[in-house]
Amino acid sequence: LISRISISIEDYLCDIATDLLICDFWDFEKVLTTYLDVERRELHKNASFYYSGKRVELNESVYNYSLTNRSKLEYKVEAYPINIYDSERDFKYDMQQQQQQQH
Repeated sequence: LISRISISIEDYLCDIATDLLICDFWDFEKVLTTYLDVERRELHKNASFYYSGKRVELNESVYNYSLTNRSKLEYKVEAYPINIYDSERDFKYDMQQQQQQQH
């Protein structure tokens, strides 16, 4: 028999609150994947969970943080650049510039 924990994940910047049923043996990577699937959101490389004001390591287990029913996690995505292109030509030029910088 596997018990599940009901937690709430809040993203204050996007004004989203989501309730999830999770297992205490899951790592936070699994919690993140489940959250993104439920909310139909994309994975951001600079996304993090916070619990009691402290950043949670995604490879840690839920059990290690002693989450219980009604625990709340905060989901944050740090600022990242957004590029808007007026034309496909501008986009291709920018991609070429980025490739040259990488080499």
